[in-house]
Amino acid sequence: MNTRASIIIIEDEKNICNFIETVLTPQNYQVTCAYTGTDGLKLINTHKPDVVLLDLGLPDMDGLEIIQEVRTYSSVPIIVISGSYVFRAVMFRKVSLSFQSVSWKNVLAVSLETFFSPSSTPSYDARMA
Repeated sequence: MNTRASIIIIEDEKNICNFIETVLTPQNYQVTCAYTGTDGLKLINTHKPDVVLLDLGLPDMDGLEIIQEVRTYSSVPIIVISGSYVFRAVMFRKVSLSFQSVSWKNVLAVSLETFFSPSSTPSYDARMA
């Protein structure tokens, strides 16, 4: 089987990360988890993923800081995952931070299917605009 995409999940709650990995792996996504922002940044640098799923509330650093750091060297698509009510503040800053989407954790698998669907946008590059 061919891998559809490589995904790095940066999420401090191991049960949530494991759940997302359990949902995505059978769909042929290659998933790697990081439980801190520091580890997530290292993985992004070494693995060069196709997409990053990022929780904003991490123990060692703010997820928005991770986005700013990654944007200094990469245009990898970043999907913010959140289980809290940070949606309005995050969407307000979305334009300046250049991430692709915000998804509630409980609808993440559907969001990824839409994101990677060939019919959802004309090309991969268009999604990053």
